Amino acid sequence: MKYARGNRTQGSRGVPPSPFPLPSTRMNPNAALEVAQAVRDACREAVAEAWEDAGVQGLCVEGRCEVAIGAIERIALKSIVERVLADREAAPER
Repeated sequence: MKYARGNRTQGSRGVPPSPFPLPSTRMNPNAALEVAQAVRDACREAVAEAWEDAGVQGLCVEGRCEVAIGAIERIALKSIVERVLADREAAPER
């Protein structure tokens, strides 16, 4: 299916702008790893807490899974990225 020029609403390349205004387009591999680890930790914590809460409410396994997935979807990724990058800037040289 062909689209007429100018029909795209997301930008010149059809890609939405990034919600993370980073100082450059390339991130230090160590910084990227720290961000990934922080996101993984936040996911693990959100799932564990949601799973336990759903169990206390008497939900079945399927219900507990749905609650856990919802907890992951609600994680504030932007705030995690900003926190990790700010912590890196504040830390002494490694």
